[in-house]
Amino acid sequence: MKVVATLVAIIAILAAAFFGYKWFQTQDELKNTQAKLTKCQQEVTEAKAAKEAAEQQTADIQAKLTALETAKKEVETQLDALKAKYEELTANLGSEEGGEDALNALQTTISDLKAQVEQKENELKEAQNAAESLKATIEANEKTIDGLKKDVTAAKEAQEAAEKQANSFKMNLLVHGLSLEEDPVFAGEILE
Repeated sequence: MKVVATLVAIIAILAAAFFGYKWFQTQDELKNTQAKLTKCQQEVTEAKAAKEAAEQQTADIQAKLTALETAKKEVETQLDALKAKYEELTANLGSEEGGEDALNALQTTISDLKAQVEQKENELKEAQNAAESLKATIEANEKTIDGLKKDVTAAKEAQEAAEKQANSFKMNLLVHGLSLEEDPVFAGEILE
């Protein structure tokens, strides 16, 4: 009978040691998972900030594009008016004095306006290229955010699993009459 009791006691001690070891091991895994989760959440926050900055840049470029298109239309309107005046002067070239000088001045003005239109078109193309580049950056940031969200979800699931496993080991220790917590220590003097 003593042998059986001794064997049961040894088995209980070994089981308690095993479950205690597993509990401490899952606690370490839980801490690691929580650290990974915090890191993933920080990366998501940084990626969202980068995405918002890129979206703001896109909005700024879009405003610049709109302003450039408006300026281009104004220059084109002036160019059309000057072309009409040029045609009128060309038709009346022989009848007016100084018509050739006016015509030459008008041709110079038209050339200047054409150069302005080309410049505005180049600026417009540059702004459109910058907008497309920012859109690509935003898409890349969104993909990164999606990946990080998946990592956060996986880390949360791993954390929950580790917590469940730790609680299971703790319950097994308690079922076997063992505890991981220290017994309270009382200090002081005994009075009558």
